[in-house]
Amino acid sequence: MCFDQQRSIPASDLAQLGLGLGPIERLRVQLAETEAQLARVRAREAELTRRLKHMRRFLSVMEILKSFLTERSSGRQSESGFALEANK
Repeated sequence: MCFDQQRSIPASDLAQLGLGLGPIERLRVQLAETEAQLARVRAREAELTRRLKHMRRFLSVMEILKSFLTERSSGRQSESGFALEANK
């Protein structure tokens, strides 16, 4: 007796494997798998888009902070320069 004859495979396993199905059923299984994969990819894309937006906002805040600190620092240097000249 062959192994295949001794063990029966459940229909759900056959459907997952695409075995024992007609061409239309196989295409339906492939379509369902493709749609599930597409849903996962779209969810991943949405998450990455959200993270990119957050990173851009963070970068914008850092650039504003950098320009503020640069201006503040250059203002202090010029003030201290005037103070030194006034003491002469």
